[in-house]
Amino acid sequence: MDVLALWVIHLISLFIRKRIGSVQESKRPPSRGRTGLASFPSDIYSGYRERVNNIGRFTMTKGVTMQLNTLTEALYSELADLYDAEQQLVRELPRVVKSVDNASLRSAIEEHIEETRNQVARLEQVFEMLGRKPERDQCNAMQGLLEEADEVIAASGDRQVKDAVLIGALQRVEHYEIAGYGTARAFAEQLDLDDVADLLQESLDEESSADRKLTTLAEGGLFSTGVNTQAGHARESRP
Repeated sequence: MDVLALWVIHLISLFIRKRIGSVQESKRPPSRGRTGLASFPSDIYSGYRERVNNIGRFTMTKGVTMQLNTLTEALYSELADLYDAEQQLVRELPRVVKSVDNASLRSAIEEHIEETRNQVARLEQVFEMLGRKPERDQCNAMQGLLEEADEVIAASGDRQVKDAVLIGALQRVEHYEIAGYGTARAFAEQLDLDDVADLLQESLDEESSADRKLTTLAEGGLFSTGVNTQAGHARESRP
């Protein structure tokens, strides 16, 4: 994929975030030695720092319009946005768990909270590999998505119907993260930061798996009734 195509992907990602934020005011081939959360030797960190410094520099300054003159700046922009988005989820998902009626859905969200904490740690490792302190750029899109979930939680009505709607709200969150991690991974690959790309792919795989799990919970399977079916039967017999 050439640089122009990557810039187009990034612009589309920014457009989606702007549209979502206004509401509230791929599988990658098998990894070459995917590394997980293990610590990297200092010489690898040093090599990444030198390479990134040679490509371009990027500084997050609150209240100042971002500069996107290099692909490295675009990568840092994606990472800072994801880092803030994941921090918001770590804070807010436990409240979502308390509002859920379906036991399987509750368990799935609890499991993903742990994955989200690991994703925060993974992003911190990526920043360290790039020779930077973790930086957060306020993710208004995630804030808006979580506010929509709050509206579902606060709504009156049948708990099964609310669970069905809440799955949709949570899948919007997953789709946003899938787009963000996919874009960041593509930028890292283009910059030959393969170990960074591998870590981002791990998070992307987890987000994709969480999205599929939510779909299964909604639609049901061979031995289970989906939340949507339960919701459909909830009040059909009532006037």
